[in-house]
Amino acid sequence: MRKLLFCCLLTAVVTAVQAQTKIVPLLQKGLVKAYTITTTTQLPGQKTITTTAEATYTIVDTTPEGYTLDIVNSNFTSNAMTDDIVSQIFSAAAELMTDQKITVALNSDGQPQRILNYGELRKLQEKRCEKLVTKLMEQAPMLAQFMPKETLNKTIMSHASEENMLKILKDEANVLTLNGKTLAIGTQEDYVNERNMKMKRLYFVNGNTITSNAVLNMTQDEMKTLIIAEVENSMSAEQAKMVTENIDMLMSSGQLKLDMQEKAEYKLEQDNWVSNIKVDTVYETMGTKTTITMTVSKK
Repeated sequence: MRKLLFCCLLTAVVTAVQAQTKIVPLLQKGLVKAYTITTTTQLPGQKTITTTAEATYTIVDTTPEGYTLDIVNSNFTSNAMTDDIVSQIFSAAAELMTDQKITVALNSDGQPQRILNYGELRKLQEKRCEKLVTKLMEQAPMLAQFMPKETLNKTIMSHASEENMLKILKDEANVLTLNGKTLAIGTQEDYVNERNMKMKRLYFVNGNTITSNAVLNMTQDEMKTLIIAEVENSMSAEQAKMVTENIDMLMSSGQLKLDMQEKAEYKLEQDNWVSNIKVDTVYETMGTKTTITMTVSKK
């Protein structure tokens, strides 16, 4: 009996060790990877928004610390209707980074460390955001009654801060997310996403397929602080004051419920670059639920 128990334990340990893998993609100057990204978003009471874009990743140089990577998003398209202002705002935020080069410093394992051309990017984004917001205001003049131009500009640009861009590259499900990570069945990690939500992610490894499940991991007080910050960033001063003064009642009633769940599946090639990604995300805040599905496919 003891011998059988020992053999079972040994088999379990060996299996766990074999399933453990460190994801380090092939990295060399001149390497190019191109992908098509399709995102569908279902907002409450709105038509489904579908956006597509192409992303090209090019290793342009080697450095003592690792590598320099250029990312270019191009050929952005959206089915957002001109008379649907909510989907127009959503698409405007997504469009902000298209046709711009993001130069990223990677370490030797391919993990993003910093954005080397952020100063230049910020200036281009501010000009583009100003044009997009002006266009939105022209298409829907009544929008200014609910969200002043300055507030809308601030809301869209908040997604393009250097900190948020790095969070997206390092922690949101994308081509670079797994780089440098040692994963096995049951590996867990804590991270903070670009919405400043604390998350916990659980990984599963099955050959060249890696899946992950992420859930919100915040205390009630942390959620309260985050909701107040989000309200102040996206509402007029008068509206924000009304919400913050009644936040405890609104949270207890469920009107300001905050939740997020993410399920992702990655398919890896032999060189450890991803060939396909599928991500399903459900985001709930202020009584509304948004469902997002993203697929990334190698060209």
